[in-house]
Amino acid sequence: MYLFPAVKHIEEMTGTFDVSGGIPFKHIKETESFDHIFFYPLREVDDDRVALSFIKDKSLHEQGYKLSITDDHILITYHKAQGIFYAIQTLKQIYIQNRRGLPCLEISDEPDLEVRGYMLDISRNKIPKLRTLKSYVDLLASLKYNHFELYVEGFSYLYPSHEALYDKTMTPLTPREYKSLERYAKKNMIDLVPCHNGLGHMTAWLKKFPELAVMPDGMFFWGAHRDPSTVNPLDPKSLELVKSFYEDALKNTKSSYFHMNLDEPYELGHGKTEEEGKRIGVGQMYLDYVLKLYAFVKDHGKTPLIWGDVLNHYPELLNQLPKDLIYVDWGYDQDYPFYKTLKRLGDLGVKFMAAPGTSTWNSLTGRHFNMIENIRQACLHTKINNGLGMLLTEWGDNGHLQTYTQGIPAIAFGGMESWHARINNQFEIKKYIDIIEMNDPSERTGHILIDLASYHTFESSFRYNGTRLMDVIYAINRADSLHLQEDMYRELSTHSYGEPETYRRISRYLDSLDMQCKRISVLHPKDKWQKTEIMWSKDMLRALMYIIHLNYYNCSNDDFIHHKKWLFDHYPKILKTFEKMWLHFNKPGGLEQSIKPLKTLDLYIKEIQTFNWLERNPKSGRLSVFQKKKNAMN
Repeated sequence: MYLFPAVKHIEEMTGTFDVSGGIPFKHIKETESFDHIFFYPLREVDDDRVALSFIKDKSLHEQGYKLSITDDHILITYHKAQGIFYAIQTLKQIYIQNRRGLPCLEISDEPDLEVRGYMLDISRNKIPKLRTLKSYVDLLASLKYNHFELYVEGFSYLYPSHEALYDKTMTPLTPREYKSLERYAKKNMIDLVPCHNGLGHMTAWLKKFPELAVMPDGMFFWGAHRDPSTVNPLDPKSLELVKSFYEDALKNTKSSYFHMNLDEPYELGHGKTEEEGKRIGVGQMYLDYVLKLYAFVKDHGKTPLIWGDVLNHYPELLNQLPKDLIYVDWGYDQDYPFYKTLKRLGDLGVKFMAAPGTSTWNSLTGRHFNMIENIRQACLHTKINNGLGMLLTEWGDNGHLQTYTQGIPAIAFGGMESWHARINNQFEIKKYIDIIEMNDPSERTGHILIDLASYHTFESSFRYNGTRLMDVIYAINRADSLHLQEDMYRELSTHSYGEPETYRRISRYLDSLDMQCKRISVLHPKDKWQKTEIMWSKDMLRALMYIIHLNYYNCSNDDFIHHKKWLFDHYPKILKTFEKMWLHFNKPGGLEQSIKPLKTLDLYIKEIQTFNWLERNPKSGRLSVFQKKKNAMN
């Protein structure tokens, strides 16, 4: 029998509890707010003939519980309502695996970390529908998470004070939807925490208020010229703007926390802030701004959170942070030094959380082994250094192309590791997916999702924050629409995926996935959509790999012909399925921006159908259809 997350202590005994007659119980005050999780065969009765009862014990951890199952009675001992909720989740998992009779046992359980959180980016094109967000809550609740954030920058949330700035193409999360989600989360013992950025990542706002930018003309970083992204913290009007939309969010929440973000202010210390940065230091300038917004949020009765990336560069300022502010230290790769950064915070007495990542963005299907080590290190060193908890993050960089389903393995592992860290957790991810999340009688889905997220192991070298397969998306975004073939060849002709051995290994890997995916069994409509997402991810991986390989300078003509035919036959369906999935799970606003590179790839695929390169000269490169026509005319 598997329990997710694993319990701290379990003692199995002889005998079973017969469930054929149901499990009668009476609601108590603590259970009335979450009666929706009381599952069949649990049934409420009015009299005292109950088989499930509850006893309060204040000596237990506030989120802890004890579950006792004998042959004639079930007893849940708890301190607070959270303990009952988690005990019922455990009892449900026991029943799912033992429908004919519950095994007699004694369980004693409590979490490693006080806060077990998940943050979803809803600001890079993809804004989930309310029902999708509630599905996230169900998933998180089954894994005993208690903290949920929706990352907002720009206009993905409808701020009433700035409603005039929205246009008809935008489909933001509304305050009414947020309140509905908050109520639903509360019923599942999850705190929905507002998460709104107010210093860096302000590009959308600065298009409306360009005068507030640190550098109105933008700045060169990450290998390209970027639009302005940082508001000028020295301008009082910047503070007024941020406070205005913060206040809209603050008025619409019952959470005691508010995540201010304030990360990645790339232009800080340049442009309008250069002189002040030299006078008092960039770190102090940043901290002064943080403290102003801290005071504003505190005036609204909330405890602020901030990202830790800026002050990690100015550790001498950490002791100036208010003692109740929560410092969220993020790092998304397997070698991020949580062992060092969290020890420093712990030694200084800074209240902190660690933020690893799902590793799904910039990868399409994830980086499984990177995710495992990243989350493990975050949870381990949070516990060692007496941190508050973990905030698992899922970002949507470069179009948020990863699907809902591909995030499940990381969410499962994050829940397991933050509740009870143990070596077996990574091996039981697939069991959780098959038994609890997907109810897959074939027990293949979990294995397939992990396999899909393992292609990065075939790459020639480690890439931070993504995989090399995504180079196709970067290349098509940079390509000139009139010279797609030349530009794609220039970008991909020496790509490591084209190398014969790498290509053979990944081809075998994809062939194996094809066989596995055909055997997935689904029982419910929700699972059919998740199967669609899995099939799409598999096919999209193959499409990207073929695009790289047919551009490789030494690709054989037979492979070139095969790849372009496969793409011509399959890619239109891949593109159409992406749009269908998006509109099922998400609001339409942002779809056009996200699908744009995929549509450009469609044009490219149609264009190469007229091109049959029989003899290549790597030194001169390939000629495009346009260049061939031009040469013929001459």
